[in-house]
Parts: sequence; C-alpha cells; structure tokens
Amino acid sequence: MKSALEYFAEKHERLMRCYSVGEYWIENCGLIAEGIARELLHEGKEPEILGFKGEYLNKRNKLKHKPLIPKPLSKGKVSWLAHFVCLCDDFVYDPIFKEPIRKKEYLSKMFHQEVIEFIEFTKKQIKFKFS
Repeated sequence: MKSALEYFAEKHERLMRCYSVGEYWIENCGLIAEGIARELLHEGKEPEILGFKGEYLNKRNKLKHKPLIPKPLSKGKVSWLAHFVCLCDDFVYDPIFKEPIRKKEYLSKMFHQEVIEFIEFTKKQIKFKFS
C-alpha cells in the first residue's frame, strides 16, 4: 500500500507532465482528494475534503459563477468552476504543488481571485466512507 505522500507525489508528477506538454488533466480533483484522504485515514490521521468556488452577486443580486484560475497553471488555459483538495493537520494536499502546503498560505498561492471555501466532506464523513 502506498503512503499518502507517495500517492500525492505520483499525482503531482502526472499532473505536471500533462500540463507541461499541453495535455488536459483527465483525473478529477475530487477523486484525487478522496484518494489522499483515504491514505491519510489508513495512516491514522483525520482528513477532510475542502471545496472552493468562485461566486459573486450581480447587480440584480443573482448568484453567478466565476471561474477559478489557478496561479501555478495560469497561462490562460486553465480554469475551473470548483476545485477540491484534502486538508489534514492544517496542510492542504493539492497535487498542483510539489508538496502539501499550509492552509493559511494556500489560497494566496493558488488563486488569482477571492474564493468561497466550504467543507465538502467532514472528518466524520471521511471516516464513515472509508472505514
């Protein structure tokens, strides 16, 4: 069985390889976050899944979606409507970065704009799903 960091490193290498040659990333960030959470859970940790989305209210107070633009991949070609990552022990596991990054640093290093953060799966839900 792979450790969480081995799984994370494998996803990072594959992601960087795909984007460096102009290929689209075919894996789902939510499934990768769940995979990392599963491995961390097997290591006795208590991960959760965080989600991010860009939304704003227009002039008529209607909620509109604004694409998320990741700084590390921002050559103008990559944007998402939502993004999911694993959070554990105050570290965000996002394979866009080479290693897990402290939560307080993550948003400023990741996105060009303000985002809405939400918990997609709590620690309890993760335990239930993978136990």
